[in-house]
This record gives sequence, structure tokens and C-alpha cells, in this order.
Amino acid sequence: MIKKFFIFFMLILHIFYGWLTKIKFAQDKTKGRINYKKFMSSTIYRDIVNCYINKLEIEGTIEKTDENKVDVFISNHTSSIDFIIISYILHKFQIRNYYCIYKKEINNIPFQADCYKDDIQIDRNWDKDKDAIIQQLDRIKSGLIVIFPEGTRFDKKKYIKSKRFCYQNKLPIFNYTLAPKAKGTHLILENLYNKNKLGNIYDTTILFNNHIKSDLYLMKVLQKDIGNVNIKIESIKFNNDDLKYENFKEKLFRIWLKKNIYIDRKQLSLAT
Repeated sequence: MIKKFFIFFMLILHIFYGWLTKIKFAQDKTKGRINYKKFMSSTIYRDIVNCYINKLEIEGTIEKTDENKVDVFISNHTSSIDFIIISYILHKFQIRNYYCIYKKEINNIPFQADCYKDDIQIDRNWDKDKDAIIQQLDRIKSGLIVIFPEGTRFDKKKYIKSKRFCYQNKLPIFNYTLAPKAKGTHLILENLYNKNKLGNIYDTTILFNNHIKSDLYLMKVLQKDIGNVNIKIESIKFNNDDLKYENFKEKLFRIWLKKNIYIDRKQLSLAT
């Protein structure tokens, strides 16, 4: 546990050091922020993954982003370190230019507002967010956007609420994940598609084998043995018809159903 807390303390120091050396005095702030993410992924994020996780198994691959295209990387949201794991994976596949979608409260963390100024900030109020997302998308010329369509990290209270919502609206009820929210993801994909900027789309499933349907908030991650983590990456396609909102919502739910089937099968294989 002491080592975990030490690595977490080093994360705080690296945030400041990375901001100071990669962004603060950079003439090209956008390039500086890309270099900051590269620095964090190749050093402290790598150390966190190696320290907190016994074994990380990755199934699938990610291709380098085409010039003038924006790839989209969607994933279930299981723990407080999901973004760190994904950033580490993107670095392993030599994806340097990536952007996240984050709630504006992250700006309260010292230096983070400057480090992620080119990323997409949301208010979690759809009336405010829909126009703001489009404006921020216009600034991204190429790269990869990481999206968690569930909108929040899994925990048991949210899971009960999600199941109730699905039951009341006659939607599929998932065993291991929250239900995905379609509006934001659809807006991003449709906007990129209409501007001929949409590149590859990847669906990723994160599975903490020892902590399925568990509340993996930060203190638990620091205190518990995380065990092995499986990552499954699949390339998926959306055509013009798929991007009609109701069709998109149906396809997104099918993707999430496949995630749950994958987790179920992994559970069975580990039990035998």
C-alpha cells in the first residue's frame, strides 16, 4: 500500500512538473499539451498501471490516426483510473494526439485547466453542453477522442438507478455496466461525419476480473489488490443510416450488450 500511495504522490508531482516543462513556457501551447500527455503516459501512467495492476491483457489493436481525421474511442467506465489505463494503452499503440471529455470540476485541480484546455469540457447540462461540444470539436483538427458514454463511473447506487431507468423505458438491462447515454456520443460522431472528419471508431471493454460490479473509487484502488485487467478493443463502423438518432441509440445499446456478454464469458472461463 505504501508503494501505491508513493506512486499517487508522484502523480501529483508529475502533473506540476509536466505542466511546467511542457506547457508553461511553450510557444505552441497545443503542441505543448500533446507533449504533456505523451510525458504523463510514458512515465507516471506507466508506473501506475504496473504498480496497481498485476497483469494487463490487451486484445485488439489501434491504428495510427489518419491526417485530418478524428478517431473516436468509446469505453465503459469502471474505475477512477480508467482514463490512466486508456492513456497508457494509447501510448503503447503510439497514439500521441488524443483528447478526453471531462466535467468542468476538473479545472479545480491545480494546473489541470491549462493541461487539458484543448480537450472537451462539459457542464453535464445538455442545453448548455450541446453547443459547447460542437464549438470545441471545431478546434480538433485530427487525433482521437476518448468517450465514456455511460457518463459516469460505475457504482452500485448508479447501477440500481440505471437498471430502473432501463426497465421503465423498456430498454435492455445490463448485468455488469451502466446503460450508455446516446445524446453526447451521437452529437460528436454525427458532427465529425457531416464534416468528413470522422476516422476510425473503436469500442473498448475494460474488465477488472477481481472487481466486477464493484465500486472502484480512488481510495479502494489505492488500498485493494486490483488483480488482472482485460482490455478488449474492436473497430466498429457507423454509416449514414446508423447515425440517425434512433438507429444510433439502438446500435449503441447493442454494443453495450456485447460488452456484457464478453464480461459474462470471461467470468465463465475464469471459473472453469
